[in-house]
Amino acid sequence: MTILPNRYLTLQITILEILHQQLKDGPIENIYVDPNAIEEHYNQSGKSPVEEMQKVGLLNEFNDAKESGDFVKIPTATWAK
Repeated sequence: MTILPNRYLTLQITILEILHQQLKDGPIENIYVDPNAIEEHYNQSGKSPVEEMQKVGLLNEFNDAKESGDFVKIPTATWAK
């Protein structure tokens, strides 16, 4: 993980805003990921999948996908963070 100096924070937010606007309502507005793949990734990294999904505001979507057997819908702009 790269930590940028504070002066880059505004740039980072601007880039994310641009990504969000460019991807909104487009063919790649969202990415769909198997919740089992998310669990496997974070477990192998020594992190809690629940905590990581909560950090990005997708805990409900993650839990719903696990219960239903569906995919987690992740906005591409969130994925890019």
